[in-house]
Amino acid sequence: MAVFTSKFDLPYQREQYVMGLDRNATDFQQKLEALLGYAPDLATVRQYRKMIREGDDAALNLRKPTLVADDFFPEKRWDVLAISGYMRPDPYSGAPGVEQVGPGVYRATVRLASPRGDKRITFTLRLGETFDQSRLVFSPLLNRFLAGEDYEMRPVKISDSGRIRNELQTLCAQALQFVNSTTIRVHFDRIPPEVISPTHQTKLLEVLRWYKRRHPIWFSWLEIVDPGARG
Repeated sequence: MAVFTSKFDLPYQREQYVMGLDRNATDFQQKLEALLGYAPDLATVRQYRKMIREGDDAALNLRKPTLVADDFFPEKRWDVLAISGYMRPDPYSGAPGVEQVGPGVYRATVRLASPRGDKRITFTLRLGETFDQSRLVFSPLLNRFLAGEDYEMRPVKISDSGRIRNELQTLCAQALQFVNSTTIRVHFDRIPPEVISPTHQTKLLEVLRWYKRRHPIWFSWLEIVDPGARG
């Protein structure tokens, strides 16, 4: 890991050398100019000096080309454990992929590898729902609703509140206003049609209103502003 400035104005090939400059050197401005590709004004020079000083104050070794974990936790002793699982048979280790051993019962193989050893473990798992229902666990709720799943007939869980909150931040982050630490306001007039089509926006508005109306306590964090509400 290399230490960058907070400006991110330069490509990484040059950015990685800025924080390593000696801010007290007499030729600091000339070396900074060579990296920036233009002659910086005094305010810019002072700003870069300040960022380098803050890095020094944080006790980071800015003269190293890359930082490692020991630079942050010098008293720790580090080891490595790599964990991997296999969906299909692995041609390198010979480990089998996921195998169905009975109705709704599957066996999965996991490999744990470290400098001290290599271990293979198998888990036998039984699905708690039907296969089709289990597949939906990993699908975003809002995507399923926009695709036509009947949200009104689906059993509602308290976890739906957190899932929908997170999915909104992925689906239409530009339309969200974080009013405070507990409230998110959704502005539908800020959602580009290229991101969510007008038809799906109408469906999304319908879904959020339904959850807000039916489960006001779980969705107390949600405020909705749609285009029709503008004066």
